[in-house]
Amino acid sequence: MAFDVIVGLGNEGVSYRQTRHNLGADFVDACVASLMPQPMWHTDSKLRCSWVHMNRSGRRCYFVKTMGFMNESGQNLQLWLSFFKKNSQNVLLCCDDITVPLGLLNVTLRPGTAGHHGVEDVLTHVGPGFARFRLGIGPKKYPEMDLKDHVLGHFSESEQQHIEKALPSWIFQLKLLLDKAENPRI
Repeated sequence: MAFDVIVGLGNEGVSYRQTRHNLGADFVDACVASLMPQPMWHTDSKLRCSWVHMNRSGRRCYFVKTMGFMNESGQNLQLWLSFFKKNSQNVLLCCDDITVPLGLLNVTLRPGTAGHHGVEDVLTHVGPGFARFRLGIGPKKYPEMDLKDHVLGHFSESEQQHIEKALPSWIFQLKLLLDKAENPRI
């Protein structure tokens, strides 16, 4: 399985940038900045996505961010995939994950959602077969805290430093996946 569509989940809008829930989209931005000096992002309101492409290891790879809200990611991604004649097996979905400790990474080939509504929408509309690049945001700080407040909240300064420290390793891991003709089971 070779991934050539790297999708970063997040909510559209300035107020959501740098929140825990936007870590997937922010990670895609960081990857693109690392791999391409002057990326040319394309946006299409009909496809409800923005994307950039590059050639890597002899094939065209796309970095995609859906437009709109996280919980509609699957609907929007399906439009894009249909237009570009791609399917779920081409997709590596980058998303935040509260079950993964802050700053850690888990690559999953199973179709589970772990209760992530954006991933649920992708599974519903795109179907199984995609892999997940699960970026750890850690659990809620307090059991009584509303999960929505946790994931839509911004990282503290120390948490942000932890993420920034992990980012080069995450980008390196993604590059390894992109440079393999066959995706290794990690």
